[in-house]
Parts: sequence; structure tokens; C-alpha cells
Amino acid sequence: METYMDRIFTGVAVVCRSRPPIAALSHVALNIDAYLDPTPSWTLPDACRFGSARLLDRIAARLDANGAAEGGKGGHEPQREFQSGVTRAMQLGHVAVVQWLVRRFPRGHVPSTAVAEAARNGHLSVLRWLFGHHDHVYWGGDEMYFAVANNHLELTKFLHEHTAPPPDDMFLSVYVLKSSHSASSR
Repeated sequence: METYMDRIFTGVAVVCRSRPPIAALSHVALNIDAYLDPTPSWTLPDACRFGSARLLDRIAARLDANGAAEGGKGGHEPQREFQSGVTRAMQLGHVAVVQWLVRRFPRGHVPSTAVAEAARNGHLSVLRWLFGHHDHVYWGGDEMYFAVANNHLELTKFLHEHTAPPPDDMFLSVYVLKSSHSASSR
């Protein structure tokens, strides 16, 4: 069973546990937590940069509570939040955050810009996970260009084997794969 101590910042929980008289006053602990919490104005995409699923849980709970209080007419746009958040998480290589977002928004469409950012930064683990676990991904071709341009050979191989880049980008992967093969045989 979840208690208020499970929902507050770890630092506040530590202080409360070390001071039982404070811990006994849940309203005091919750007020301290609210005072120290910088996230009330954050959106899910804002939180994605930190790579913390727990932080995302906290913000999602607040958004859900606010939406329920407003009669289900929360001010957030789920698809836009998903696309913005997943792009940021993929750019930074936060696989756990991408997984969290896909669980929360199972029909969310991953834009080609997000895929390209992951490829640009060499985040093969993110792309590999998405390929195996999410059907709504736009593999647009730019990811191949960025993988090649930034010398991400393993990522280029993965994209070559598992995606179908546009014909005008196909030469890139063939060139890189041939170059890497000839370099390794020297």
C-alpha cells in the first residue's frame, strides 16, 4: 500500500524518517515537499531530459489529478507531449524514459526527427528497443545519414539490416559497410 512517504522527494522522506515527530504529521511533510518541488510547472517533455521514470511518474500523477479536477479536460495534448518527450529522451539516449513514454502512450507516433536524433548521437540501444517493441515509429531515412556522418558503424549496420531507407540513402549504408569491411581486412 502506497503512503504519502512514497510520493514525496527522497530528501524530504529521509528527513521525515529521521525525525519521527515530523513524519507523524503528514501534512507538514507534504507541505515541505511542495515547497521544495520545482516541478509544478513542468510538462512531461521537460522531465524527459533527466532520464528518471520516477520523476515522470510524479508529473504524470499531477497531470492526471489536474485533469480529473478539471473534469477530464486537462490542458495538455497527449500526442504532442509524447512526440516532444520521446524526441528529447531519444536524443539523450534515455531508454527507460522511452519505455515509460511508450507504456503511457502506446499509440504515440515516434517522429522521424526523434529517430534521426538517436542515430546522430549513436544511441543504438534506444533504436533497437523501439524496433522490437513499438509499431508506431517513422523510420524516415535521415537516421541512416546521421549514423554514417557520425561514424556509428554498429548503428549503421542495424539500420541497414532492419529498416528500409529511401533509395537515395541506400548508397550510404552500402558505402560504409564496404569501407568497414575493407578496413578490417587490411
